Amino acid sequence: MDSELHPPILWAQRKDRVLVTISLEDCKNPEIKLTETKLTFSSKGGHEQKLYKVELEFYNEVDPKESKQLVGGREIYFDIKKKDEGPFWPRLLKETKKPHYVRVDFNRWRDEDDSDIEDNYTDNRNLEDMMKNMGSSGLGEKFDPGEADSDDSDDEELPDLED
Repeated sequence: MDSELHPPILWAQRKDRVLVTISLEDCKNPEIKLTETKLTFSSKGGHEQKLYKVELEFYNEVDPKESKQLVGGREIYFDIKKKDEGPFWPRLLKETKKPHYVRVDFNRWRDEDDSDIEDNYTDNRNLEDMMKNMGSSGLGEKFDPGEADSDDSDDEELPDLED
């Protein structure tokens, strides 16, 4: 019987969007649903192909139609458009108690008073480069839960480490 686990989740934000990364190696056929209030994820993954599930009820509403996703072999990236641009959310989730599997992504975090122009350029370039490297057609793809990429170059065997 599969035991239900929660995948590690990293998040960061901007005035107009939330950046979420779900880390799960060997993710097979993820089921992803993004609504105005929550992100639901379910997939088998990891070495033993156990079932991982998570439901993130956002602090505030988002716009699923203007959001993007990128499914890779080890991580699933989301660029989620906030419904209302404005002040930063005090936390990712509606619930005040932070789950142990949700952490701040300090590599992508920007303070509210950081420069938006530089930030937008840097983030869009990074996402565009990441998508090109993963074989995607580039920035601008809308959220499509059926886009899981089954061809994964990470499936190759790695050589043993030398002593």
